[in-house]
Amino acid sequence: MQGDRELGTLLWNLASNSITLETAGGEELLFAESSVDRNAMYVEQMSNFIEVAACRLPPRISLDDGIAVITLIDALRQSASTGLPIAIKPE
Repeated sequence: MQGDRELGTLLWNLASNSITLETAGGEELLFAESSVDRNAMYVEQMSNFIEVAACRLPPRISLDDGIAVITLIDALRQSASTGLPIAIKPE
């Protein structure tokens, strides 16, 4: 995933689980975590989902939090396609 901005470009590398900032002055590694076990993360998420669906555990996040994340993702997509900042109204 790549996002172009006036001050540089953020590059997210899913394979290496890293985020790099590219600017006219070079590259800066902002985040890197190579020890993440994606399969274990998926299994944990699915196990938790099943427990919540069966009413054995409460959800980890609220419906309002989920809506806020979807709103943020939508604004990021709009900004990426238009090149303009998108205002998000606080709830």
